[in-house]
Parts: sequence; structure tokens; C-alpha cells
Amino acid sequence: MLRANSTVRRSLVVLVATAVLPTLIAAVAALLYAYKEEQASFQRGLTETTRALAQVVEREIARREAIALTLSGLPALSHGDLRAFHEYASRIAPTRDKVVVLQDLEGQQLVNTRLPFGSALPKSNLNTEREDAGPFSTVVSNLYFAPVGKQHSFAVQVPVVREGKAIYYLSVAGFASALQSIVEDPRLPEGWIASILDAKGLIVARNKAPERFVGNPTSDRLAAQLSRRREGIFESTTIDGAPILATFSKLPGYGWAMLIGVPLSTADAPIKVVMAFGAMAALLLMLTVLAALGTGRRLLKPVQRLKEASQAVGSGRIIDAAPTGLAETDQILASLQEANRRINIANESLKARRQEAEAAAEALRKSNERVQLSTNASGLGLFTWDPVSDSVTWHNDRPYDIFGIARADGPVGARRFISELLLPADAPAFAHYLEQSLKGDMPFSFEGRIQRPIDREVRWVEFTGQVEKAEDGSTVRVVGTAADITLRKKTADALRESEARLLQLANTIPNLAWMADADGWITWYNDRWYEYTGTTPAEMEGWGWQKVHDPASLPAVMQRWGDSIRTGQSFEMTFPLLGKDGIYRPFFTRVAPLRDATGTLVQWFGTNTDVSPLKKAEDELRRADRRKDEFLAMLAHELRNPLAPIRTAAELLHRLDSAEPGVARASKIIARQVGHMAGLLDDLLDVSRVTRGLMILEKERVDLLTVITSAIEQVKPLIEARKHQLSLDLGTGPLHVLASPLRLTQIFANLLDNAAKYSALGGNIGIEVRASEGRARVAVTDAGIGISPTLLQHVFEPFTQAERGSDRSEGGLGLGLAVVKGLVELQGGCVSAHSAGLGMGSRFEVELPLAAPEREVSPVQEKATVQRQGEVLAVLIVDDNADAAETLSALLNGAGFRARCAYTAGEALALMERERFDIAVLDIGLPDMSGYELAASIREAGPGTPVLIALSGYGQREDRQASTHAGFALHLVKPVEPEVLIAALSAAGPPARAEGRQS
Repeated sequence: MLRANSTVRRSLVVLVATAVLPTLIAAVAALLYAYKEEQASFQRGLTETTRALAQVVEREIARREAIALTLSGLPALSHGDLRAFHEYASRIAPTRDKVVVLQDLEGQQLVNTRLPFGSALPKSNLNTEREDAGPFSTVVSNLYFAPVGKQHSFAVQVPVVREGKAIYYLSVAGFASALQSIVEDPRLPEGWIASILDAKGLIVARNKAPERFVGNPTSDRLAAQLSRRREGIFESTTIDGAPILATFSKLPGYGWAMLIGVPLSTADAPIKVVMAFGAMAALLLMLTVLAALGTGRRLLKPVQRLKEASQAVGSGRIIDAAPTGLAETDQILASLQEANRRINIANESLKARRQEAEAAAEALRKSNERVQLSTNASGLGLFTWDPVSDSVTWHNDRPYDIFGIARADGPVGARRFISELLLPADAPAFAHYLEQSLKGDMPFSFEGRIQRPIDREVRWVEFTGQVEKAEDGSTVRVVGTAADITLRKKTADALRESEARLLQLANTIPNLAWMADADGWITWYNDRWYEYTGTTPAEMEGWGWQKVHDPASLPAVMQRWGDSIRTGQSFEMTFPLLGKDGIYRPFFTRVAPLRDATGTLVQWFGTNTDVSPLKKAEDELRRADRRKDEFLAMLAHELRNPLAPIRTAAELLHRLDSAEPGVARASKIIARQVGHMAGLLDDLLDVSRVTRGLMILEKERVDLLTVITSAIEQVKPLIEARKHQLSLDLGTGPLHVLASPLRLTQIFANLLDNAAKYSALGGNIGIEVRASEGRARVAVTDAGIGISPTLLQHVFEPFTQAERGSDRSEGGLGLGLAVVKGLVELQGGCVSAHSAGLGMGSRFEVELPLAAPEREVSPVQEKATVQRQGEVLAVLIVDDNADAAETLSALLNGAGFRARCAYTAGEALALMERERFDIAVLDIGLPDMSGYELAASIREAGPGTPVLIALSGYGQREDRQASTHAGFALHLVKPVEPEVLIAALSAAGPPARAEGRQS
């Protein structure tokens, strides 16, 4: 039995050795393999998750970089038009998490889309981070606290390169909170810690307690790991001391990193299970061997069950856990079943990790699609080029459209691009710039022409790229953008052509022309300026133009120009400018502001026109005007001198007691025609004085109705001669105006005379007087020949007349209405003419302001007329025109005076030594001395000086004033009405009275 037992034991041992032990060894090996695989799978999944999130962060930064690169190519930056750049950038990056900042090379901010254009901006600190990266690199800032938004922020900064030089740095900034959604991915398991770190190890975003940890540095151990490797996995502790299994992945080219930490308890859970299972398996093995040695054959079946269970564990099948009848065997089976369950759970976990990795890859794919959409919208083609293999990857579809290549042909490398697309003339430049970029680790920038295969169209393209280097200095790749700039080139060419045409035009005009900026700094002059002044551009730049201005007028010019700069208003002024010949000439200057589409003043454009010919012409006109006035005065004098004896002779004929009716009729004709000629002379001189502004009226309060009555009396002979019917509508009472009664009478007499002349015999003439709203209105109407619409526009201009018959029965020079208009306006009124056309009559309306009512009306004191009966006045007539002197002498002698004649001043003085005269009538223009000088000599003779009366052909205001100053009591103008002269002489009085008047 012992032998049998011994054999059973040995058999059992052999059985265990041949069946159970290999199975257990296989199970342990499987467990060890599962342990290694689970550990590696877990770490791979963790690393892939970290890497996938790092790529999402990289895409987010790349998206901002793409926006920055797009904005850096705007033409507004080439022209320095920062306002237009601000407006466009605000539209490209309108959200709060994307702010565009433009700064100069010293770090001073010029544009910040978070603030209105023109706001005061601080200095940026991104230039300190650029010192290590170089002036042409893309820089991703470390985390900083933005003073404007009061949040942690970061920025992606690119250089704005023109002609191989950086002129600005352009940043797309945003809040760090914009990256928070990446680390708060709901697919991350509970308890995992995800963080984004900047190049200095500061926490940019964290899914656990971000308000506590964002902005703080990471642990020293992690910082050391980041400085040595691009990716890694290691055991560490969090900032608050929790043990974790940490994995990190750095963003290539940016220095940032993605960090995921898994609590060690979670990471070691599968390992602990496997270790526990291994220990349990070893224990079970020992128990099995002991049982086998102690139980014999009945254990063979349970052992077989154990073998089968072990095989099931290795293959992953479900274990049959039916009881074997042995507690030990059942326990082993239960353990194997639990191990089988845990392995299946581990497999399911691994499957879930793989699914998460696939989801992350899908998210990355969608992110790439969004990047493509944004770059396509911006018009940029994104590419990566490997210079070693000349392989190109196009990251969006835009390059196919730019280069005109079918998508089936695939991306084009550099060699094919040069040989097939680039115009041969631009190929050397492209190769040169590319070689320089690869050698010097500097950004690649090139503008050139291509011919698209799809339509053979020649277009301009622009390349910008950044060269990435390995640690050994070899070129890894070139990442860049391509853009179609054909429209920009055409626009620039059109602008240059337009500017060239403008400059050509400005240099061909006869004016001096120049342009200045908004602050008045002159930046350009045309060729005419330099030709006239003889100066150089260096002398005239800015405010150098002051040297060619007259020092006397320069202060006024500076003040006016300064006012225009401050107010933005146009500037007009005439002032002298110094020519290269040393002569100052007057120039009329006009300066106009030029504004942009927003109304902002951007520059000034000015012209200087030489007006010295106009000034010379004005002087000539003034001299001609003086000569005309002198001529008119002389003409009036020369015509009045012969008219005086004619009028006097006519009066003598009229006074003769002759039975011949023809003599009386002839005398009336002569007197009437002399009066007509005198009126023509008066109109001629009046219109000259009115148009020159030399007529001064002595106004007084006068009754308008009385003046109209006087005017009717003057024109009544003509009205009666032509058998007109005069109708009057003078209103209800007196109307007082403040005017010259003499000139007012002349106004209405001229209008009535006009109506009588231009109406057929027996016509109707009417006068209507009305008052309203403080003004008097007088209308003179007739049913005569009317006025044509063409003539009506010029009826008040001098020498304007309607067409007359061949007999010119209406007479006149066409000056009456011009005199009327001037005299009405001098008295504060206005006159207008109305007519329905030829044959429809005319209506002239005069409007005058009514005088204010008098507070106290004084009774009119009538001057007593001195009746001289039985007294004969002695009159001395001095005139070098013998006919005028003798006819006047005959007239006065016939009127009861004792008249004597003298033809020179000497004869007059000699005659006065022999005889005593009461009155001396002196001509002003005498041959040996003037009438003024003769009057002075007569007054110097002592007591008994006669009353002096001037009778002259000169009748202007200054002539009358000169007579008054010379001591004349009265100034009469030839030809004087005989009744007027006789009345004046009668009123002069005897010598005693005359002496009293001269005192």
C-alpha cells in the first residue's frame, strides 16, 4: 500500500510536474506578459493622450500664428497706414480671446485692437523673449498678466518683414483661459491631472483647481525633465505633494509642453492585481503539490480541472467554476476564475484606451480641418518643405488654387516649382533667397511671378517661411505660407501710375504747387517752385519755405496757416514770394485739406498763383478809371461852357418883345434842347460817381408824396406833349422817409421820364404808393413798348437801352436807370423792373425804408423873402468865353441888373479898382489864374467885397467843396437856368449884407 501510495505520490508529482506545473508556469508567464503589456499599453495610451492634447495646443497656437502671418502681409503696414490696419485687424480678430497688437522694434505698442485707435498704449515686454529667438522668428510668449483684461494671457508674435528687414512685430494675444477647454476634456478619466506649461515651466492651464495653480511654476523635478527631453514618463509628485505617474510632450518650435499626471494608485492598480494573482498562484501551486502528495488518485480529476482552468486563463476563455468536491481545488478554480475576470477587465480597459486614442485622433483631424478652413478663408496656403528630400506637404487646399495645379498632381517641390511654375526671370532670385535662408537660419521671404498650368495666366505670389534647425544645426524643415498677391501688385502699380500722373500734372501746371502732412510739414514741391525760387529740396523741406517770404507779411501768413492746421479749414491769402531774381511778386495761395475715407485729415495740397499780372492790370484799370473820370469832368466842363451862352441867348430871344412867332418858338426849342443836353451830362457824371462810390447824400426827413409831386412837375411838360394820361394812387396819408429830397426827386423824375418816352402817344402812366411792414413801395407803370426777357436782366446796367426807331425819338444815353438803381441803394432801398414782354408795358417798383416817427414836430419857419424895390444890383461877370459873358450880361441887364464883363482875372481886378460891385459871378477856369485864386485876391482887397458866386462847367462834389473853401457863397453849374440865376442874384443882397454873409 505504501508502495502504491508512494507510486501515487510519485505519479501525482509527475502529474503535477507534467500537467499542473507547466500550466501554472504558463499562467504566471501569461500574467507576467499581461503585466508587461498592460504597463506598456497604459504608458503608451497615456503618452499618446498627452501627445494628442499637445497637438491640439500646438494647433491652437498655430491658428494664432496663421492669423498673425496673414495680418503681417497687409499693404497697410507697408504704407504705415496704422488706422486702416487697426480697422482690418479688428474685423479679423473680433473676439475677446484674440487681440492683435502691433509694436515697433523697440517694444512700443502702436496698435491694440482691444482699445480704440489712438489710445495711449504701454510698452510691450515681448522683445526680451525675442532676443533668444532672433528678429525673424515666431515667438510664443510665456504666461503674463494682461493689465487691460486683468487676466493671465499669452501671445504669438511674428515679425513684419519688408525688403528683408523687420519693420514691426505683430502679436495675436489671448487669455490663457481660452486653452482651459483643452485640459478640461471630459474624456480624461477621473483623477487625472492635465496641465499646459509655457517655456519657463509656468502653468498656463490646469483642469484641477486652475484658479490656484495657473501662473505658478511646476515642480523642480518636472522642470529638470523638460529641460533634457522632448517627451518622457516618470514618477513624480504634484505641487501639493501627491504621487503621480507623469508624462509630458513638448510642442516643437514653441517651447511649451503638455503634462498629464495619473495618481500612482490608479497607475499601479493593474500591477498590484497581477502581483497578487502571482502570489496566490504560487500558494496554490504549493497547496496543489501537497494535496497531490496526500490525496492520491482522487486528486487526478481535480488536477485535470486545474489544468483546463489554467489553459482557459491563458486563452482568455471563461472558466468552468463547478465544484470538484475538494475545497482546495474549488479555491484554486475560484482564483483562476477571478484572475480570468481581471484579465478580461484589463483587456476591456486597454480596448477603452485605444478607443480614446482614436477619439483624440479624430478630434485632431477635425482641428486640422478647422485650421484649413481658417487658412483657406485668409487666402493663405500652408506648407511644410523638407529641403533634404525636396518633399512638400500642403496643409490645406489653397496652394492648388494659387498655383493652378490639379489636386491629382499632388504638391510641388522646390525643384519642380522652379522648373515648371516660376518664370525664368525670377528663378535666380528665388534660389538666392532660399539659399540664404537655409544657410543663415533666417525667415524665407520672396515675391515673384508664376505661370499657372491650368490657364497659363501669369500671377504674383508671395512666400514667407520659417526655417527649423536640429540641435546639430542641420535644416529639419521649412514651414511657411504662400499667398496670391496679384491684386495687391496691380493695385500698387495703379497707385504708382496714378501718383506719377499726379506728379506729372503738378509739374506741368503754371502754378507753384506743394504738399504737406497733417501737421503742416511740407514734404514735396513741384518743379515750378524750384524754378521760380531757385532753391533746393533740402532748403525747402519742412518749414524752410519761410526764407522766400517777405518778412513783413510772414507773421500774418504763419498765423493764418497755423489756424488752418488747428481747424482743418481751407486757407486762402495773397502775399509776396521771393524769386531767384531777387524780386518779390504777389502770389494768390490756396491750400485745401485732403481727407481719408473716415474724414481724417491726412495731408494738405497747396498752390501759389502769380497774380502780379493781375495786380498790374488792376493798377492799369484804376489809372484808366481816374483818366475816365478826369475825361468826363473835362468833357462836362467843355460842353457846358458853350451850352451856357446858348441857353442865355435863347432866354434873351424869349424875352425880346418880337412879333415874330417863329423867334419865340425857336427860343423854346433851343432852351429845351440845351436842358436835354445838360441832363445828359448830369446823368453821365452821376452814374460815374455812383458806380465809384463817390456820391455822398445829405439825408433829411422828407414826405415821399411831396417828392413825387415835385417829380411829376418836372416831367409834366413831356407828359402833356405826348398826351399821356397820368393816374395817381397815393394812399391815405403822408409817408416820411430819410433821404435826399433832391436825389429822390431825380429818381422818380427819371422813372416817369422813361415811362413817357417809351409809351405811344396818348398812353397811360400810373403811380401807386403803398406802405407795409415799415417800408414804402412806389410803383411807376406804363402801357408802352415793354421790355424783352433778355433786356430785363440788364436793364439797370449803364448804357442799356431798348431798341429804338430810326428817329431815336426817345433820346438819352441809357444811363437813367443805372443812376436810379445807384441812388435808391445809396438811400437804403431797392428797385426792380417787371414786364410781361415786348408790347406789354413795364412796371418799376422802388422800395424805401420808412423814417421813424418824430417825437416832436417843430413848425416850419418860412424864410422871408427880401423884396428889393428900386434897388439895382451891380454884377461883375468874369468868363474867358466872350459869348457866355456877353449873353449873360445882356440877360442880366434886361432883368434889371447893372452888369459888366471881364474876360481875364487881371481885367476883373482892374475893373473893380474903378467900380464897386455888389455881386461877382466868376468862372473857375480862367486863363491867367483860377477862379479860386481870383476870389482870394478879391477878398484881400478889403471892405466892400462883393458876394462871390461861382459859375463853372465843373460841378462835381469836390468842385463845390473847393468853391466853399475859397469863399464863394454859391456854386452854379453851366448851363444854369436863367430864372435860377436871376433868383440867386436877387437873393444875394446889397454890399453891406454881403459883407455880413462873408464874415
